Amino acid sequence: MSKQAKKKVSVYLVGGGSGGHVSPLRSIAESLHHSVPEDSLSITFVCEKGGAFDELMDAPYITHKKKISAGKFRRYHGDSFFSHITDVKTILLNARDLLKFLYGCLQAFFLLLLKRPDVIFLKGGFVCVPIGWAARILRVAYVTHDSDAVPGLANRLTAKGAKKNFVAIDAAYPYPEDKKVVTGVPIKEEFSRLNDETKQTSREKLGLPKDSLVVLVTGGGLGAQGMNVSVVKALQSIATSNDSTASTRDMYVLHLTGKALYEGTLDLYEGTDLDPQKIKVIDFTTDMISYVDAADIVISRAGATAIAELAAAKKACIFIPGAHLTGGQQIHNASILDAHKSAIIVPEQDIEGLVSAVVSLSSDENLRGQYGSKIAELAVADSASKIASLLLSIAHYTPVSTHDSKDSTQETKN
Repeated sequence: MSKQAKKKVSVYLVGGGSGGHVSPLRSIAESLHHSVPEDSLSITFVCEKGGAFDELMDAPYITHKKKISAGKFRRYHGDSFFSHITDVKTILLNARDLLKFLYGCLQAFFLLLLKRPDVIFLKGGFVCVPIGWAARILRVAYVTHDSDAVPGLANRLTAKGAKKNFVAIDAAYPYPEDKKVVTGVPIKEEFSRLNDETKQTSREKLGLPKDSLVVLVTGGGLGAQGMNVSVVKALQSIATSNDSTASTRDMYVLHLTGKALYEGTLDLYEGTDLDPQKIKVIDFTTDMISYVDAADIVISRAGATAIAELAAAKKACIFIPGAHLTGGQQIHNASILDAHKSAIIVPEQDIEGLVSAVVSLSSDENLRGQYGSKIAELAVADSASKIASLLLSIAHYTPVSTHDSKDSTQETKN
């Protein structure tokens, strides 16, 4: 018999900690699934034990799911050195999670020793560090990916041993130029296919009037308490203002809170004069596309995955960056949007600024169109497909050809 014409390729997709670290993995998995025959592909999703976003990777083409202990290193952007060394609660939590991390390193080592994949994709979240370090020791090929304008801690700790460092935009990342590859942020292709026709379908699906003004509020899968409070205060101010326009009076609000903040956000709305029939509070959804599609205006945190999805969907956006979040990544993301005049950026505590932004966008359809067009200029098409192709190249996967299949079949018969 001849030498086998095809090779089964094993890919590990690693990420956790937030929906922004997991949902891109789903898009890459889909692209891999479309690129490689099912019997020639094994996709393993690796996340941290107790992670909140495992369900995003529920798909028949995800061959395996593995969970390891990871923990995380808590630090807060903008806090002083004195604040860090006197925050006893955070210090104790970090000490506890250090033990989790060390155990996770052992788990990662034996996982890769027993089941050596051809290539590993590290998306982000601290679960990537044990896997990345184990892969480097065992000489398993891996790549990192940065969605934000500045690298996260996990990628900074694993980047040196990576074959390539994939990045969202052509910016000054601290990586060697020969290893840096601009890939964009992998998202579902459906975001780029949204239009006026699909908007009406999504509104019907969500029970929204077709001609209403719809505002989507989302702080990401984990939610954002400070942002939720500011948004509700701003909407209350608009509802009770004598200057309210017809468009704001007919406004419908879809508010995605994150599971942990759902009840608290309901309580915030109950204390307002807003029409409860025009407020829909949702804790979590796996159908983000329908909510984005239905919206005229989106109020969001400035996470990189959210920005990529909204750019592809050409939505007029108000971004409220999480200034206190690790590394100030959302501040950097927002500054790029602001410089490009692609969205309205409002600090979390600026209620008046948020009111002004909502009123100006709600009362001017042309302005919404302008912002939608500008943010669309930042979208990178086919990011997931590009990343899937690069991963297969690093894995040295050779797809079987029709000619090879016929030769193999003929020799089997002989």
